Amino acid sequence: MRGARLHGVIEVRDDFDRRTYRLMYTTTFDEAIYALCAFPKKATSGIKTPKRLLALVEKRLRDARVIHAFEARQ
Repeated sequence: MRGARLHGVIEVRDDFDRRTYRLMYTTTFDEAIYALCAFPKKATSGIKTPKRLLALVEKRLRDARVIHAFEARQ
């Protein structure tokens, strides 16, 4: 994804049963993949992800970094 704050986040889009779904995840950690957010796209036009969801992904990415660092010390 674009932007330094979301560096390493990958977005997957898929259509099923006439709806579009998105999944955002990161693989920037050794031995772990963190799914950060998954949701159906609700807007009928436009492709931009809502800012509130991007903020949620950013927060979860920060949390994943903390969790992964803690787990690595164990």
